[in-house]
Amino acid sequence: MGLTSSQPNIEIWNTELYGGPKQYDDFPVDHKHAFAMCTLLFNQHSRGNVKLASADPLQNPIVDHKYLDDPLDMLVMSEGCRFANEIAMKGSATKDVIKGSWPPDLTHHTYTEREEWESHVRKHATTCYHASGTCAMGAPDDKNAVLDSRLRVRGVQNLRVADVSSVPKVNNGHTQMVAYGIGEGAAQIIKEDAMAK
Repeated sequence: MGLTSSQPNIEIWNTELYGGPKQYDDFPVDHKHAFAMCTLLFNQHSRGNVKLASADPLQNPIVDHKYLDDPLDMLVMSEGCRFANEIAMKGSATKDVIKGSWPPDLTHHTYTEREEWESHVRKHATTCYHASGTCAMGAPDDKNAVLDSRLRVRGVQNLRVADVSSVPKVNNGHTQMVAYGIGEGAAQIIKEDAMAK
């Protein structure tokens, strides 16, 4: 899925066991084994927002993630889960090994239709820790932009933001390389500004 930049994009990966209390609070015991297939949604269309609650810097901001708010995001995520489950339950390498869902009282391994996955996704989906764009750069006339093109916070002296919160559009993949690029760019900008003084 996601062969062009305009297509929805999912990534499916598996691991011996991944997650914590949100994903699992009942880890296997007594020599039982489990693995996780994580379906990751990239190129999401839902956009949340962050607003200051007050002028007090110690007060937490108001954050509205709006996860899966766009219907296309739910469609892609639920189809990605359906497809990952099909691979696990019907794949030639796994169909005779996998006995069902974990924890054992869950039955999502029996879901065969995308629509069946929607409530499961709404209940169990979590972030992949790639939040970005919350402090975006933008043109001078962009009322939503927090930063100028040199990563400076508008209206605040001597403060820059040099992480993935500065990107104006969420990238279509993991954010690690984007973070490296922003860091390198910020270093160059800071050097240039220092030399200009």
